[in-house]
Amino acid sequence: MNDYAVLLYFDEQTQKSLSDLINVAADACGNRNMLEPSIIPPHITICYFTADNPDTAIILINEKAKKMDAGRIILPALGAFPPTVLYAAPILNEFLLRLCSELNALLGSKVKLADYYRPYNWMPHTTLATNLTLQQFTQSFISISEKFKPMMGTAAALSLAFCDPFTELKTWELADAQKELQA
Repeated sequence: MNDYAVLLYFDEQTQKSLSDLINVAADACGNRNMLEPSIIPPHITICYFTADNPDTAIILINEKAKKMDAGRIILPALGAFPPTVLYAAPILNEFLLRLCSELNALLGSKVKLADYYRPYNWMPHTTLATNLTLQQFTQSFISISEKFKPMMGTAAALSLAFCDPFTELKTWELADAQKELQA
């Protein structure tokens, strides 16, 4: 069995702002886990599961993604899973909760879902630094705190990724991403 994640990607401007924060954290503490061996783009994990292969999930998400619209994402704060993870904390709005609920329901009978990414048991976050030591955690938090500004963006795409090593398998653009960005 392999681990897979359904990721929510942001509009270009929000992606850049979050990528800059990832680089700030890496430069501050020397921990480059988000950047090497491959760059993990800023995202919110919407659903996480194990399966023998991703084929069924790709077919199901492909049909669902055709009907999905982009949505507003507000990232007003920083958060942490001390002492190893720093993240940008989105507001759990109707769009995020609906997306998480729908994808878990869609895939639930076909794959083994991870409990901690299920609706009402899920803490949405955008990881900025991970696998930190306590010293790296402190260095990164100080540096990110100096640069962080609350942001509002758009969820522009979904991606299915193999988790270790991180490998994107398929990406779906969400309808009306540009329209939502201008709203």
